[in-house]
Amino acid sequence: MELEFKPDFEQARQRWDRYWQGEITDHPMTRIIIRKPGKNPVYPHPYNLPRRPLEPMIDQALEWAESFEWLGDAIPGYSMSFAPDHFSLLLGSDMVYSGSTDSGDAETGWIVPFLKDYDQEIRFRPDCLWWEKTVECIRAFRRRCDGKMIIYWPHFQGGLDALAAIRGPQELLLDLVLCPDDVKRALRQIDRAIDDARRAMAAEIGTAEFGCLTRHGTYSATGLTDVPQCDFSAMISPEMFQEFGLPSLKHECDMLAGVVYHLDGPAAIKHLPSIAEIEKIKMIQWVPGPGEAAKKDWTSLFEQIDDLGLGNLHGGNRDTVKQLWQKYRSRRYLYIHNVYGITCRQEAGDFLDELMF
Repeated sequence: MELEFKPDFEQARQRWDRYWQGEITDHPMTRIIIRKPGKNPVYPHPYNLPRRPLEPMIDQALEWAESFEWLGDAIPGYSMSFAPDHFSLLLGSDMVYSGSTDSGDAETGWIVPFLKDYDQEIRFRPDCLWWEKTVECIRAFRRRCDGKMIIYWPHFQGGLDALAAIRGPQELLLDLVLCPDDVKRALRQIDRAIDDARRAMAAEIGTAEFGCLTRHGTYSATGLTDVPQCDFSAMISPEMFQEFGLPSLKHECDMLAGVVYHLDGPAAIKHLPSIAEIEKIKMIQWVPGPGEAAKKDWTSLFEQIDDLGLGNLHGGNRDTVKQLWQKYRSRRYLYIHNVYGITCRQEAGDFLDELMF
């Protein structure tokens, strides 16, 4: 298997599958991406895809990917996400665009809730506009990108996050108290829908041929991998999370070969012990959020994650990475998403060699 933008793709494929088996002991999974001299392309944000001509976006995506060296365990790829809640669009939602992403280069798509009551059926709708748009974009990109870089998942947020998107967060909070059985029934429908949507999406993006990449750069050559989350959990107690959130999260992970969990905000930390019970979850991506939380030293949380036997997702300069690799007991699941200060292929190779001693 070859990728034009990743000459050592086969080696990276093998390392990623060893990673999910807990067999990486020589140096951490390390994503090193450096810009080629004289290149300064702009990343074409996928949120723009439904509203702009596709061919120029594909041109831009290819120019962007080709302008970097994808070193270490980095694999070039491009996402098909139209919005943070793309999966909810495939259940029949619509969306409106407003505001901007963190990078400031695209408006964010916001889901319009449609679930008026729990008598409505919730299912994956392959005949809906947004699935048709998704397939159109994937096929257009794959015609020109296959063999160069990987086209990968949109955002798949199931469980309580999906139900909050299609019902409305305030309404769902009330429903948890007033009609909990209806909520559970809806969640089971969402579980089936995400399985159906994921199978359909996997076929479209070609995971059987090219493997499966995620928005964090994690990869599996032999199974599916993704980044589940439950941001809604920040608003409920550990007991409610155990009752309503955890079953869907476990169900979603059952289909995946390797899982990175997106833990978002201080109010979600209380659920970490429950999350750690799910065997398929190997690594935690911690996002502190804005304000004071972003400035806080979260070393104690990273140590708690390590004590639970889970890997951490980190970035840092070369000295920081060396310290992390030496420090964590669960280092076989450590993932370095970005290494700062490396400017060429030789420096990257030398750095990875240094980690092995």
